[in-house]
Amino acid sequence: MRKDFYAALALSLSACGGRHSGGDAATDARADTRHCTFEGFAPAVSYATTNEPWSIVALDRTGNGRLDLIVTERGPNGRTSELLANAGNGTFVLSAWYGSSSNNVGSLVAADLNGDGKIDLASESDGFDGIDVSTGNGVLGIDFGAGNGTFASQLVTYPAPQNYGELAVGDFNGDGHPDLAFSGYDYIMSGGFITPDGRVATPGPEQANFALNVFFNTGDGTFRAPVTYASPDWFQGVAVGDFDGDGHLDIAGNTGAGFGVYFNAGDGTFRSEVTYVVNTDWGASGLAVADFNGDGIADVATTTVLNPNAANEAIVLEVFTGAGDGTFNGPVSDPITSIPTVDQIVSGDFNGDGKADLAMVIGHNSQGGLIEPVPVVVFENLGDGTFGAPVTYGVGGDSMQYGTAIAVGDFNGDGVTDIAVTTSSEESPYPVAVNVLLSKCE
Repeated sequence: MRKDFYAALALSLSACGGRHSGGDAATDARADTRHCTFEGFAPAVSYATTNEPWSIVALDRTGNGRLDLIVTERGPNGRTSELLANAGNGTFVLSAWYGSSSNNVGSLVAADLNGDGKIDLASESDGFDGIDVSTGNGVLGIDFGAGNGTFASQLVTYPAPQNYGELAVGDFNGDGHPDLAFSGYDYIMSGGFITPDGRVATPGPEQANFALNVFFNTGDGTFRAPVTYASPDWFQGVAVGDFDGDGHLDIAGNTGAGFGVYFNAGDGTFRSEVTYVVNTDWGASGLAVADFNGDGIADVATTTVLNPNAANEAIVLEVFTGAGDGTFNGPVSDPITSIPTVDQIVSGDFNGDGKADLAMVIGHNSQGGLIEPVPVVVFENLGDGTFGAPVTYGVGGDSMQYGTAIAVGDFNGDGVTDIAVTTSSEESPYPVAVNVLLSKCE
């Protein structure tokens, strides 16, 4: 996901850049499973984008085994999608535009939706450049891959119940075809309440009309009208996993008060959302789902601000281990030194030990100020679902930049996971880029 830049304007991860040497015995023992020593990440290589990057997805668009990157961007003529083609060694070349995917894309996922063996794109958009406070403008768009690295020129669209939100993909009804989950919301104008200093707040955009919408694939890449489930709040992230061990994919989302799960009844219908809360005074941001402790059961990780704006404020990584029956143990908390403002964390095997590690982008410090360069924070899995101390790598320059999205994949074909981070800026001339960090597992 990405920082909601428009909302921040309308409403008025510590020194960085360290390198993990990989010299501790635990790290070396883990890396031995891949016969290499993890030495952190090489310095980021930046690729300037044409416009402000908004979201990013890694995919093998041609079937040649190389992961390319597609970045949705916000520009003077609305948003469009730009391709970074992988040269085969983890370097990239900006090489094409995908205008059909433009449609003001906010979230983008890739999968073979029509069963032809070629990767397709699914996107959500609001069809509006800015804060759209109307309703009913949401669009689910499908770009079908041609198999030669291009996509069909005609975007297939479906009405979405809300204008904004996040997408996830999974076979929810067990028919062998990927379905789509859209955690949506609208903006409404609100105001008139009294601020702490006694003033009347001016109207501003506020999230409303929260819902989870499930679009079922008919088998050929077309989708039925969505089945909608009520959500207690705005989901800042959405992911899938089998949390109750019944072999069916459930859907998880995180809110400002915790995270919740919609449990699959086995036929693609979902029970009402079950919320898991650690503290009533917290704010969850990122969301990642993986089997962190190796027991075959999906676990959940969030980034959380405990006691926000208080003297005992704490910014932590919270890891909940699934019990396999729909309940969770924990959380186990690990400290983070700055507030994550990109609503996304991702998992990947960065050190080659076969365990799911975690990475996130940090946008602001605890006082709301930007950190230069932009920190990318990596937590290495110790092998039992607990994590080592965070290690920080800097991306971007020193021009008031912040992270907007993150994606992972093996970009240079060495068998370990690398990281791509998009950055933008609050300062003219607004430097924008995709920054690639290649794992050093040698």
